[in-house]
Amino acid sequence: MLEQMAGGNQLFKATLLFNMNPGSRMMPGLSFLTALACVAGCAPSQLAEPRIEGKPLGVRLQELISSEETLRRQSAEVLRRAAAQVVPHLLQMCQAPEKSSQSTNAPSNNTGAATPDAAVLIKRRSQALNAFRAMGPAAADAVPKLAEMLRQPSNSSIASSCLAAIGGQGVEPLIDVLAGSDRKLAANAQAALDSLGPPTQNTVPILIAHVSHTNTVARSAVIRALGRIRQEPVRVVPVLVTKLEDSELDVQISAAYALGSFGPAAAAGLDKLLPLATKAKEQGLREMAGGAVWQIEPAAAKKAGLSESLIKAMTYTGPMTPP
Repeated sequence: MLEQMAGGNQLFKATLLFNMNPGSRMMPGLSFLTALACVAGCAPSQLAEPRIEGKPLGVRLQELISSEETLRRQSAEVLRRAAAQVVPHLLQMCQAPEKSSQSTNAPSNNTGAATPDAAVLIKRRSQALNAFRAMGPAAADAVPKLAEMLRQPSNSSIASSCLAAIGGQGVEPLIDVLAGSDRKLAANAQAALDSLGPPTQNTVPILIAHVSHTNTVARSAVIRALGRIRQEPVRVVPVLVTKLEDSELDVQISAAYALGSFGPAAAAGLDKLLPLATKAKEQGLREMAGGAVWQIEPAAAKKAGLSESLIKAMTYTGPMTPP
C-alpha cells in the first residue's frame, strides 16, 4: 500500500512513514532519518531504535562526535554499559541491503557522488564505526557477525574497520583473511590492522600469538600492528628483535619499523639494528633499520654515521619493501 501511495518516490515514502508514525513528532529529525533509512533499502526486519539510559540510540551516537569532551566520554561509557542492547543495532547499521546488486563501498551513480541510498548507508556505517571505537572490547559480542560480514564483498570494508576498532579478539578474523586467497578482502583486513593505534585494548597477546604465522603478509601485518599499538614493550620488544632475523625481507622491515615505533623503550634491539642499518644488502632494510636506530637512540645513530634523514623511513607502513 505504501509503495502504491508513494509511486516509487523514496523521499515521499519516507515522508509517509514519518507522518504515519504517531511518535514521530517527539523527535522529528531522528524519526525522519529512520524512515528515510528504511526506504533506502534496510532489511524489513529492522530493529526498532532503543533508548539507552534515557536517550534514543541515535542521540547517544551523535554525542560521540560532540565538541564537548565530557559528553563524548559519558556517551562512550553509557554505550559500553549497554553493549548487549547496542551491539545488534550497530551490526544492523553496518550491513548493506541484501537486495542491492552493487557494492556499497563506492558511489553508485555516474556523477561521482553517492546516491541517496548509499549516502544513508555511509552515514549509518560511520556512526556504527564511531560507536565500536568508543566501546572497544566491550563490543566483543559483535565479532562473530562481523567476521561473517568480513568475507562478504559488500560488507568487507566496514566489517574490517569495526573489527579493528573493537580490538582484542576482533583482530583474529582479520589475520585469518590476510592469509586467504581473496586479495580484495585481504587488502581490507590489512588496512584495518594498519589502522590500529595506542588506544586499542586487549590486543597484544593475540598479535604476539601470530608473529610466527606461516603466511608472510599476515606475519608482517601483525608485527607492524604491534609497533603501532606500542604497548607492553617489556613483553613485545624481545619478540620483535627475533623477527629481525626472519627469513622474509618484508617481515624484517616490519620488525625494524615496529622497534623504531617504541623509541627508547626498544633499546634492547640496538645490537641487532645497528648491523642491519650499516651492512644489510637490501636498501629498504638498511633504511628502516637506520630510522629505527635514530628513533631509539640518536646518539648511537650519530656515532654509526647514520643520516638523520633515515627517520623518514619510519613513515612507511605498507606490506612490501619500499622502493
